[in-house]
Amino acid sequence: MTAARPRIGALTLTIVAGLGCLAIALPALYTISISFRLPEDIMRQPPVLLPPHVTLIDYVEMWQAFPVARYLKNSVVLTMGTIIVAISVAALAGYGFARFRFRFQDQLMVVILVAQMFPGVATYIPLFQALQTLGLYNTHPGLIILFVGYVTPFSTWLLYGYFKTIPRELEEAAWIDGCSPIAALLRVVLPLALPGIAAAAVLGMLTAWNEFVFAILFLRDQNLWPITVAIANFSGEYYTAWGSMAAAAIIASIPPIVGFALIQRRLIGGLLAGAVRG
Repeated sequence: MTAARPRIGALTLTIVAGLGCLAIALPALYTISISFRLPEDIMRQPPVLLPPHVTLIDYVEMWQAFPVARYLKNSVVLTMGTIIVAISVAALAGYGFARFRFRFQDQLMVVILVAQMFPGVATYIPLFQALQTLGLYNTHPGLIILFVGYVTPFSTWLLYGYFKTIPRELEEAAWIDGCSPIAALLRVVLPLALPGIAAAAVLGMLTAWNEFVFAILFLRDQNLWPITVAIANFSGEYYTAWGSMAAAAIIASIPPIVGFALIQRRLIGGLLAGAVRG
């Protein structure tokens, strides 16, 4: 009887987890199904999960009617710019907080955390005015700066926790061998911190790639739009290209999925280590 209870509990958890995964995956599966349908099958009633007739016409029309390659390129530029700047800043800040003691250190860490919690809607007008004043409104660099400000606080906390798990003795040994503090950081600490950096980079990539509100508010020129904003504008006044919209959404999902798959192992290790403050 006692041995049966853990089995029942494990079976219950498995069922609940399976239902949760299905609920999360169902919208994505239905989007994939729509992208392979004929136009007359998209609004079919009652709706069915599998396409009645499989076709690639929506992918062909999407690529011909919309400059999807340009939108994808814009998303790549925004995402890579955000990751490079945000992770560089977060790594230096996290290392500084983890290795050095200075006045108001704990208070500054709290300020960084609070900055992440500040509601974005309250910042739209000040950010708009600041970008216009600096001449960065309707530019990719201006949007990258906004993304960096949004991604850096959490990445700093994550890398701070990861740097705390790296023994300081390793740096001291490098110093004895003749390395300067900067050289020890670059040659010893950062290579050991790659899992944490990978975790922060993936989270930053997902945030920048999927960002919609900042992009639609601060990019007026359609040629500068990322793919997220472009997909939302596949609907017109009298007609919505549901099939092309679904096809574009699938194409836009491929880069982050590939990026996540490439560094999945490092990501899991970085998240687990970053959650521990040693």
